[in-house]
Amino acid sequence: EPPTLQRPKFLPIIASHALASMLARKSTGQIDGFIVEAPTAGGHNAPPRGNLQTNERGEPIYGERDEVDLEAVKALGLPFWLAGGTGSPEGLRAALDAGAAGIQVGTLFAYADESGIEPSLKARVLEQARRGEIDVVTDLRASPTGFPFKVVQLEGTNSERGQYEARKRVCDLGYLRTAYKRA
Repeated sequence: EPPTLQRPKFLPIIASHALASMLARKSTGQIDGFIVEAPTAGGHNAPPRGNLQTNERGEPIYGERDEVDLEAVKALGLPFWLAGGTGSPEGLRAALDAGAAGIQVGTLFAYADESGIEPSLKARVLEQARRGEIDVVTDLRASPTGFPFKVVQLEGTNSERGQYEARKRVCDLGYLRTAYKRA
């Protein structure tokens, strides 16, 4: 007989204290805490609240309404972790001072030796970062989810508009066509 599995912790990623409050009150399952993600986080971000406005590069503009009221999250009595621009000793100190249990770090680990990013691409991005020349765009079209997505601008990749437009589309449905299972 297979061993009994323990239920994993459920830590919803939130970008507003109103969402945290609603989840804590109305969830039919147990919530073990929250990941509070700022728009500076790598990967996907919540879109800005209110009418979408963009800057000259086409990036969404975030404002005061997008700042999470950490006191309101803390008042829910559940642990929370801050994500998005917190991956430093100073970020951790600020998170702990705000009442967080800690921080979530993602982008730093994406570029670790053990990550699955193609090594030559990783090396090029890290070299740009070392020179202080890294350019990251919050793209509204990069992800099939419809959520803004961080894209490193790197020559010879789909971050270049021409290459992006010319690439063969293989994920045009937004879901898998056939079931996929790993051994």
